[in-house]
Amino acid sequence: MAWNRLLWRTPVLVNVQDTPEPEPILAVDQAVEFLLKRWPGRKTNAVWQAVNACSGCIHGQVGPTVAREAFIAAVKDAGIRVEA
Repeated sequence: MAWNRLLWRTPVLVNVQDTPEPEPILAVDQAVEFLLKRWPGRKTNAVWQAVNACSGCIHGQVGPTVAREAFIAAVKDAGIRVEA
């Protein structure tokens, strides 16, 4: 799959408590890195669903819109401010 297909048309802006500015998540691989390495709390089912959706997107089994929606759902489920 071409990497440009993993970019989202509109970034997801995530505002974690300790950061002054929202962080733009521009692509599926950034979402996976955020979910697995920088997630600010316990990993819930919503987080693992988002990881699975993003992984599926990277492997061509899920579309980027589905992965983006799963990522947004996980962020909202955690009570993190998000602009999408």
